[in-house]
Amino acid sequence: MIIARTLAEVRQAIQGKGAAGLVPTMGALHEGHISLISASAQECDFTSVTVFVNPTQFGDNSDFDLYPRTEAEDFEKAEKAGAQLVFAPSAAEMYSGTGVSVRAGSAANGLEGASRPGHFDGVVSIVAKLFTLFYPDRAYFGLKDLQQCAVIQQLIDEQLFPIELRLIETLREYSGLALSSRNERLSPTDKAQASKLYHEMMEAASAAAGGQPAGQALNRLNARLETAGFQVEYTAFVDPKTMATTETPHRLSRLAAAVQLGGVRLIDNVPVI
Repeated sequence: MIIARTLAEVRQAIQGKGAAGLVPTMGALHEGHISLISASAQECDFTSVTVFVNPTQFGDNSDFDLYPRTEAEDFEKAEKAGAQLVFAPSAAEMYSGTGVSVRAGSAANGLEGASRPGHFDGVVSIVAKLFTLFYPDRAYFGLKDLQQCAVIQQLIDEQLFPIELRLIETLREYSGLALSSRNERLSPTDKAQASKLYHEMMEAASAAAGGQPAGQALNRLNARLETAGFQVEYTAFVDPKTMATTETPHRLSRLAAAVQLGGVRLIDNVPVI
């Protein structure tokens, strides 16, 4: 497996490699990331993984500083999952300092966009750079970050990137907790408690699918989460393509939520079934 640190090294490594898959990550790879890499390895001739903790998508410097960095382990996991190249650049390699950036589209409004101002501008700025550098045939992202997926699809559509966005369903621990690099910051007690988020969300989604008004389902969900010790930032039924909230969820809708537990921010989404 090739480990590239510079743009020039990437350009040289990917020449003439056939159908290309790209898996952008911020490292601290877990089984969710591995599922993306494995999917690309199965579907593409050449799979590249990026490991870059992107500073422009963090509004809180302390969160950026606390983000886990496990580079050596990441390289080993990526290679075992089928990656042929890992790109792990410095911030200076990716940003010239001129201030030129890309702005996120309408799917960034509300929910994560409201909770984390500027976050999605940082996401699309780095993803646009990676798309321009690698020009993959397919790019792989996890549905756990539902709003990010919608934002990136808008980026592809607006900037005319000839790239297929492949979305892979969320992987979960046996308890139901969505896999996330931030789970490492949960205490054992909080991690056990965190699994209740998924189960309460599934119950609310099922109630809405069964005809309960969306507002009632969300009010009950919020109350039960707060009783369980979560600080609720938002819960909403959304259209997964536009991220517009809806009062009349249907089978294509998703229930999205963001909460805090033990000082760790957790996000999740589930289908309305």
